[in-house]
Formats: sequence, structure tokens, C-alpha cells
Amino acid sequence: MTSQLQAINTVYEPNDIKKDVHLTFLPFSHMYALTLDVVHCLTTGTTMVILPRFEEKNVLEAIQKYKVTWSLVVPPILIILRESKLLDKYDLTTWKGMMSAAAPLGDDLAKSVEKRLPNCRIVQAYGESNQTTKLMYRSHRNYTSYHLDDH
Repeated sequence: MTSQLQAINTVYEPNDIKKDVHLTFLPFSHMYALTLDVVHCLTTGTTMVILPRFEEKNVLEAIQKYKVTWSLVVPPILIILRESKLLDKYDLTTWKGMMSAAAPLGDDLAKSVEKRLPNCRIVQAYGESNQTTKLMYRSHRNYTSYHLDDH
């Protein structure tokens, strides 16, 4: 167990433990949410806001209310955000990043969501559940974009 916790905490760099607030709503029955949100936040002491499921209005309200900085998503959620009629009604300026995994993320989708959320960058992660956590992703540090074809 210790080696798994160390692996999660060393490869998951977006945290500024004292400032970051993670929003999670993905099922904890899947390794993606369980390891990269729940276990990581519990082992580092990072603040975590837990919602029972993704519901657009509740998620946007939570981001504004709790000043969320980071969240894990899947591409269907990004489609909802891209098409959202509610997005502009909330102050989402603290939301600085999302990691998308569990399904392929098209570059056009990521860029269109980033255009709607200019302070927020999207990272595409690759991995397998049997690997416990992600195998590879683009760092959010010192980049203006996270898309592989941009770098």
C-alpha cells in the first residue's frame, strides 16, 4: 500500500496542498477517481469537495462556492461544459485545471472547453485500471496548452 500511495503522490503534481481544492463526482468504484482524487487528497491533506454525481448546475455552484481549482473529468462531461448555457452565470476563475481520462479526448473538444474557461487547462491522461493510476499525462506547469499536437 505504501508504494501505491507514494506513486500517486509523486506523479500527481497539480497540487498546491494548502491552496488547491479538488472537486470529485466520479464513481469511487473506479480507480481513476479512487486513486487520483480520494486517496491522493486524503494522503496529502488537500481539500476535497465530494458531490454524489455530476449534475451541471450543482457542479458549477460548487466550483463557485468552494473555489475549486482542480477536478477529474471524462469526455462526456467536457461535452456538457462546452454546450452549457449555465457556464457564464458562475464565477469559475479559480478552476485552473481538469484531468480527462477513462476515454479518449479529442483535441477539438479540449480546446473548445478551454476557450470557454480561459483560466482552466485540460490534461489528457492515459492509463489502465490494472496499473492503479495513470501511466502518462501532460504536465500543467509552464505550459499554455496541454495538447500533444501543440508541443
